[in-house]
Amino acid sequence: MEYSPYQTIEIAHWKQCISNHTLILKQLFNKIINGIKDGSLIADGNNRTIHQIEFFHGVDTYEFRLNLFDEKENDIPHQFGDDIIFNLDCSSVPLIYNFEYPEELDIYLEEERNGQKLLELNEMFFSWFALNWMECGGHLIGISTFTHENSINNKFDLIRFSWNTHQQKNSIYPFLRKLTEYEIRKRVGYSDFPGHHTHWRYFEKGQEFFEFGSNSQRTYFRKGHQNEFETQSFELWENNSKSLLDEYDELIRTGYFESIRPSLSPHVLPEILDWKFATVIQEKNIKNEQVDGIENAIGKSVPYAYRLFLTTIYRPRFEHQYSHFSIQKENWISIKKYFTPIEIIQRISMSENQYLDLFPIAETQSGNCLFLNPENESVHLKINNRFDLINPSFVNFLDSCIQVSPYFIPIKYHIEKNNATAIEQWIAKGGDVAQIPRIEQSLSAVTFSYETLEVLLRNGIDPQIIPVYYWDRIPRKSLDVLIKYGYDLKGVLSKSAYAVNTLKDRGGFEDLLIEF
Repeated sequence: MEYSPYQTIEIAHWKQCISNHTLILKQLFNKIINGIKDGSLIADGNNRTIHQIEFFHGVDTYEFRLNLFDEKENDIPHQFGDDIIFNLDCSSVPLIYNFEYPEELDIYLEEERNGQKLLELNEMFFSWFALNWMECGGHLIGISTFTHENSINNKFDLIRFSWNTHQQKNSIYPFLRKLTEYEIRKRVGYSDFPGHHTHWRYFEKGQEFFEFGSNSQRTYFRKGHQNEFETQSFELWENNSKSLLDEYDELIRTGYFESIRPSLSPHVLPEILDWKFATVIQEKNIKNEQVDGIENAIGKSVPYAYRLFLTTIYRPRFEHQYSHFSIQKENWISIKKYFTPIEIIQRISMSENQYLDLFPIAETQSGNCLFLNPENESVHLKINNRFDLINPSFVNFLDSCIQVSPYFIPIKYHIEKNNATAIEQWIAKGGDVAQIPRIEQSLSAVTFSYETLEVLLRNGIDPQIIPVYYWDRIPRKSLDVLIKYGYDLKGVLSKSAYAVNTLKDRGGFEDLLIEF
């Protein structure tokens, strides 16, 4: 998947963070391995035999504790005790996102990218963790070794280098050579049956190749000489007596190396395309040029928020996620469909100006139409030739729809990233800072960036609505910017002994605390 600039920065930062921790991890692994060999790792001179090593961590965390077990799976006390032995901390160097975002931010696509990014960061971590364990010789000490994620019983086998879903105990390294970094990465990211695209495993030995393609709960394979690569056909894999991972292991044991699959090669089957769901999401159903046609038809500019909705958010496949809105308490109306620009233009041409200063944007399940006022962005519902005001703002209207608010407002994402340049870019294109006060949780993030604060306050945001939660971390420059634009710091501090004491303990705020 092609990442946005935000994820590109985050992945590069993660890579650098991992690289910075490599020496620490290797020193830890060597201490454990040497302690096992000379017997010093076990506490109090205990003579118990270690049968399993476990690197235990919490769900979605990279803080590890060491557990040792005997053959009956009883704990063996060791020199580290219950302390965290390793913690991948990437927060010491803050990320900087201050750049001009190259396009309109598509929230749905960004969420998809973020999900993929988290998978990649996780794969990157465990590949690095496993590779260093192997480089330190941990795979040859003859003791079953796992990482173990709390609660979900997710284990990665550091002897076989695979996700151990069947609780197998294996202390003998199954290969005659070290695995390559690429092979470990593929094994960390191993998935039997990916749902939306073909998952390839490709092996070479000299001029011979052997490959597998899994798609939609089925796996196919083919093999032959490399000069036959573009002509060999696939066969359905039906060897139920051996798992795919066992088959991959056997290929490595017999001299194959797993490597990158050559490009310009055939599909698994002609009718099975190699596609990802994300590539469908990237297809924009409505272009800016089509929205320009609406403006020509009504003789007025289309509100910025509505244009943004059509070109970056709206797609029929997601229509159900913004189809229910409330006109009164417990009185919900469902939208049957939003009109495309072509449909809007056709309705306007047939209306004979009966819509006054409004233009149609959607039809409800009951057959009534929703209209938008291009002058003030208000939303109206036409019932029996009467236009009832539903919401004074199109953005507020969307936010009132079920499941929309977490997605719609792109500026929310830029604010959370503290991207001052992107916020200025958004404002220059017609973004209204009056929308921002509703995003309180996002606004709390800007207190960490005085540049972002400066942009928002300079463009009319009331400093009193900025929620300051993190008195233990807010930079002095951020407080100075808030005060510059009229923030009532004294009034806030007079009501919070915690804030006063925290700033006193931190130091550097003495001139602001004279009265306290």
